Amino acid sequence: MYDKIFKLIQNGELNKAQEQLENTPENDPKRYNISGLIYYQKKEFDKAKEEFEKGLKINPVDSDLLFNYGYLLKNINQEKEAWRYLMRIHNKDWATYDLLGDIEYKNRSKLASLRFYKKAAELPNSPNEMKKKFIDMRNIVKQDTKIAFLCLPGLDNFLKDIVETFSLGYDVKLVVTTNGNQISEAIKWADIVWLEWANEMTVFATNQVPEIQNKKVVCRLHGYEIFGGYPQKINWTNIDQLIFVNGHKKELFGKVYPNAKIEKVVINNGIDLNKFTFNVHNKNHNLLIMGNINYRKGFETLLLCFEQLLKEDNRYKLCIKGKFQDLRYEDYILNAIKEMNIERNITFIDKYIEDIDLWGEQFGYILSTSIEESFHYTVGEFMAKGIKPVINSWPSAREVWPNECIFTTIDQFKEKILEDKYDSNFYRRFIEDNYSLEEQIGSINNIFKITESHERKIVKNEHESDNNLSLNYIISKFIEYTPYTDNYINSFDFENSKITIGKVEKITKDFSLIEFIVKNNDCKQLALQNIWFDKSSGKLILPDYILKSKNKTKIEAFIYDVLSYNLKFNNNIASFILDEAILNDIKENQLAYTWERGIPATPFMPALGYLKTMFRYNFAANFIEKDDVILDAACGFGYGSAYFSKLCKKVYALDIAKENIEFGRNTYSFDNIEWMEGDVTNLPFKNEKFDVYVSFETFEHLPLNILDKYLREAIRVVKKDGFFILSTPNKETRKNIHNPFHIKEYNFEELSSILRKYFKDIDYYSHIGYNIEKGFDDRANNFIVICRKQ
Repeated sequence: MYDKIFKLIQNGELNKAQEQLENTPENDPKRYNISGLIYYQKKEFDKAKEEFEKGLKINPVDSDLLFNYGYLLKNINQEKEAWRYLMRIHNKDWATYDLLGDIEYKNRSKLASLRFYKKAAELPNSPNEMKKKFIDMRNIVKQDTKIAFLCLPGLDNFLKDIVETFSLGYDVKLVVTTNGNQISEAIKWADIVWLEWANEMTVFATNQVPEIQNKKVVCRLHGYEIFGGYPQKINWTNIDQLIFVNGHKKELFGKVYPNAKIEKVVINNGIDLNKFTFNVHNKNHNLLIMGNINYRKGFETLLLCFEQLLKEDNRYKLCIKGKFQDLRYEDYILNAIKEMNIERNITFIDKYIEDIDLWGEQFGYILSTSIEESFHYTVGEFMAKGIKPVINSWPSAREVWPNECIFTTIDQFKEKILEDKYDSNFYRRFIEDNYSLEEQIGSINNIFKITESHERKIVKNEHESDNNLSLNYIISKFIEYTPYTDNYINSFDFENSKITIGKVEKITKDFSLIEFIVKNNDCKQLALQNIWFDKSSGKLILPDYILKSKNKTKIEAFIYDVLSYNLKFNNNIASFILDEAILNDIKENQLAYTWERGIPATPFMPALGYLKTMFRYNFAANFIEKDDVILDAACGFGYGSAYFSKLCKKVYALDIAKENIEFGRNTYSFDNIEWMEGDVTNLPFKNEKFDVYVSFETFEHLPLNILDKYLREAIRVVKKDGFFILSTPNKETRKNIHNPFHIKEYNFEELSSILRKYFKDIDYYSHIGYNIEKGFDDRANNFIVICRKQ
């Protein structure tokens, strides 16, 4: 019957072919495949799609249906869906791989597309044109960059697919060793260094191999390293990016190691879906748990749950595939199995299985009873096959895996196994949508591109101490602290505007920070910050508030003017002052500019000094809610108030110096900031007006005889349960620094003895370099004090 229908189609008699199809069995997927092809030839794509979908409901893994459906989806611009169904074909031919390569190249990762083109070219029946296409596409994608992937022996399982893919587009070395000389040689050879696991090898590489300072370095942390103390031994100055495989581990790392100042990013693990055959599975009585057996795998929970399951139905069988890593744990688990009298239902397998994909077809469930994981690859791999996962609720399990597959109690475990709900398509689709290898490759390649574009080593000014800041980290903080938006820049009147003052500051060998103030005829001005110039490429890197603004071209013209100046650098800063009034004021008030006038976007505010100051504002932001009303006094030049304005309902910015308030009002004319000239010892506000009162670097300027008024005013204007947050320099670390504008500086004992008279609920923090730590530390540059009004 079908042969006759195909002849009709070949002769162009499509309507007759459709009539003949009515005589074919309705439960035969071939009927719907042919019907879909006929509608496709008629260019009735919606009907073709419906027919293919009817066939796939009958047989979701019919190769002809999957290919034709995928081909249709690609041609109606649903390419990601096309990729999904083409990937489900069991025995792909070269044409399928070619289609997958085209989709991948266009939509996600050019590098990952080479995997598919390579497979297409290597199949025995692949035409010469396909082999040529692979070579041509590889030449297009290929980068003249050397990458060394470094890993300790036995820990490279999660790295192999990544290395295999990157070797198609880069010059790659995989070095799996404990030999320090081999690690050093690989680092010397590479342009980019990948450190797999933040463990003892990374400790060695970042501390003992000096050449790593001049490399682009990425480290991937999986999980166990956080609990082993390794991160505190790693020299984070020598790493550009730290990759986590889930968000929970990133948050946990930040809590345990708050001093590790490094750019962090989450990149999900990836599963090679081509290695795991999708089939529609149904409930059965075969359970599998797979992996090395140790305390972390939670076999106590596994055995208790399985024992109770057998009481419901003793037909269930549990296969444990893996080796014990601890003799004591092995002895305990085997004894527990014996005591529970469940030996007959449990099988241990520790031998190597060559075709794990085929062997895994017998199981209906893949289990994870661990107490802690970052991902658990086996779960994802078996979900890709269409097998149901049942997962213990380890921390972040619900972040990583489907909520409906997670259990907390024994009863919930039994429910997940015994319930009728079983959806192979859902399990596979979850992996396709979240954990494909191709997505992972694209994300990593983007990291490499970002890393390649930055020099990491920071040039220190003479007055700056050593630091652990990467360029990526500095840029990310400048972005976070930026008060302007593109809409605000759009509203600025650039007519007859001009540069008044600014600087170019060398941050690395190749990267300079350009900052300046632009002023218009209405005396309104912009403090333009976070503009970067890459000397090696001659390119500007603009922040979003400029890049997205309709006034971008005007600002770029100013920047190129700055770059044309004949500037001389002193201590890595080249300044320019183009406004006569500012120049005269500096001459008359040189002492004030030297010690007190840290004006943003000027030579009087170096980048790292700005970061340190903004760290304190950023810390105070932890106590601010979006509906809060904030007082910032003394606000200085107002950049802290401008930062707070993004976080709360309203800011009152008060300072005794008229010129400070004028600067803030003209530079940050935001609707939710009220600029006020006033005295912190006589605040012009009603009682309990503010949720938070921030008073940074004010305490040291006040005579002792008015401190009482200052603190009583703070208590008066802050709401009950509100916060008064102050910071002041630590006298003990400034014995050789004599700021003539500071009336008195305090050590911890002096400061705390004063504040205890006014507040009962006080928390002290120490600002040390670029870190803020709870409690008193005699190394602190500044103290930050959180006073809660009761």
